[in-house]
Amino acid sequence: MPFSQGWHGRVGHRNVVAVDVLRAGSVVVVLLARGVKQVWICADEVAVRRRYTGRELLVGERGGLKLDGFEYGNSPSVLNEARMANRTALLCTSGLSPAVLALAGAPVLLVGSTLNASAVAKVMCEIGGEWALVGAAAAGVFRAEDKVGCMLIGERYRRIVLPREGIAGTSGARVGFAYVRRVIRRSASGRYLTEIGAEADVEFAATRVDTYDLVPFCRLREADAVMVEVWDGGRRGVSNASVGPSAAGRARVSRSW
Repeated sequence: MPFSQGWHGRVGHRNVVAVDVLRAGSVVVVLLARGVKQVWICADEVAVRRRYTGRELLVGERGGLKLDGFEYGNSPSVLNEARMANRTALLCTSGLSPAVLALAGAPVLLVGSTLNASAVAKVMCEIGGEWALVGAAAAGVFRAEDKVGCMLIGERYRRIVLPREGIAGTSGARVGFAYVRRVIRRSASGRYLTEIGAEADVEFAATRVDTYDLVPFCRLREADAVMVEVWDGGRRGVSNASVGPSAAGRARVSRSW
């Protein structure tokens, strides 16, 4: 199973998982787990205001700090305690927003984190095709916490695919929980968030590996925003990807960063 290296501009025709551990990818997972029906990942505040009708949940940050006039910042630990069932969320962040918009032309686009690594791997196998795991930071920076998120998803993917393809032997080195916690806590993002008082978010991503059995799936793409929902098993279509055992059996993965 080949692995290549690159970043947003080098994913080619592959399906993509945008991995953002600290913190927006984790926020999207938590929002959907708490009952939000749709999350619009918006390019900027202008795109948010254009969609805002007074009923949506406003979530956003710049420099790690909550945007003025927004209900919530980019905090999975805080949102995990909030009541938001059946609402639509408008999300604007300095990292995930530009990354997702840059990747929106992929045949299939999923959002991943440490929180849902196993769930993402299962959906990748279900959809099939070739995949790129992309560290979803802005400006082409491959952050340490996103690298470990990509490693987790890739390792869990191999656990499923290699036995299915009849390949004997190990699926590769396992990514231990202690290693995940250490990388996230010591990462530049983790240290910065701790400095600004968001250590709870660092611990949330570091200690809740595979807590959520859901996958954010890009359902609709517009020029300045991407709408994601919980993956529904392909009942309403999967863009240009094929779904089914035959496609899953031919799946391949690249890591792009």
